[in-house]
Amino acid sequence: MIETPEKLAQVVKRAADCGVQPAVHAIGDRANRATLDAYAALGAEQRARLRPRIEHAQVIDLPDIPRFAQLGVIASMQPTHATSDMPWAQARVGAERLRGAYAWRRLLDSGARLALGSDFPVERVDPLLGIHAAVTRQDASGEPAGGWLPDQRLTLAEALDGFTRGAAFAGHAETEVGTLEVGRRADFVVLSMDPHQVRGRALLAIKVKSTWVDGRKVWGWRSGARRDIGAACATARGHGVNMQERRARHDSGFQRIDRSRRTRRSYENDLRRIPASRGCLPRCRRRCRRTASALRA
Repeated sequence: MIETPEKLAQVVKRAADCGVQPAVHAIGDRANRATLDAYAALGAEQRARLRPRIEHAQVIDLPDIPRFAQLGVIASMQPTHATSDMPWAQARVGAERLRGAYAWRRLLDSGARLALGSDFPVERVDPLLGIHAAVTRQDASGEPAGGWLPDQRLTLAEALDGFTRGAAFAGHAETEVGTLEVGRRADFVVLSMDPHQVRGRALLAIKVKSTWVDGRKVWGWRSGARRDIGAACATARGHGVNMQERRARHDSGFQRIDRSRRTRRSYENDLRRIPASRGCLPRCRRRCRRTASALRA
């Protein structure tokens, strides 16, 4: 750990008192326990409002797994980490601790919320790779047969939920994205095949045919055109859709700031509504004003 448990608890409390959603990077079992302890020291109302997260939640001591649901802590996990790490994970952490490692099924069955992602650029950004890893516990070559620690596999519906609704909830954005329904942003992709109709490695053969953001087609492939997710994202940025701005929306911790290009509300007016008290970190208002100005530019 790069911080002592005591210092971690202090930082988490300061962030929570400022109204900022805590998100702590924790991989090992000691780091995960210390983070859960720090979140447990917050009030139940604070946790419910802020939705604290643990990024990776990779190796967890079995008695700590139920605490995620008990404390309302979101497990923000990346399925491809399991298939990348499986060749050496047991040698590093041992067979006993491996029971709580990459334990998506145990966490989900205990009532915890999962927010699934890629951890790009550490892993490839394509979510279909993560969905395949979550469902099969195998790498792209189909190894190992039957999957690695197969009792921790997710169903396809659970994996899709983690990459969509679960991720939106973790970002305080579930009223805007995460599902396709009236009143939500029409952010979606059109695929070459229905994931529900294929199995195993066939999931990796699915291609993205078009990408839509706010109901507008920002990328689509033609015969012979490049068809990977990276090309879709790059083209979307070229059409003026600022993906970084959209992701930074809730990372700033000020969920009242609406950076939607459709509403074009004044950043300055929104920032004036941020409380200056409530134990905010020193200079946080100036720092966030600079961040907003940079994003606006």
